[in-house]
Amino acid sequence: PISVSCSRGQFHGHALLLTSSGRLFALGSNYKGKLGVEKNQLFAHQWTPVGTSLSSAILLAIASGGIHSSALANDGQILTWGCGSDGRLG
Repeated sequence: PISVSCSRGQFHGHALLLTSSGRLFALGSNYKGKLGVEKNQLFAHQWTPVGTSLSSAILLAIASGGIHSSALANDGQILTWGCGSDGRLG
């Protein structure tokens, strides 16, 4: 791993892990889709690859919020997923 971001959230903690090869993994609560995995998967008990929509991006940084997650790609894009209410996802 080159970066790990953890969020306790109010009741739904989760963590993101970015590897040196650019792969992104998540574990914990998938409340509001903040892990970036299948929506019907409520919890990931082990590091799980994040969805294919991020697989083509080269990620530089990651951040886990209370009910959302984000990543910065090398082309300047900021990628967000999870709960988008109240403008959380941009």
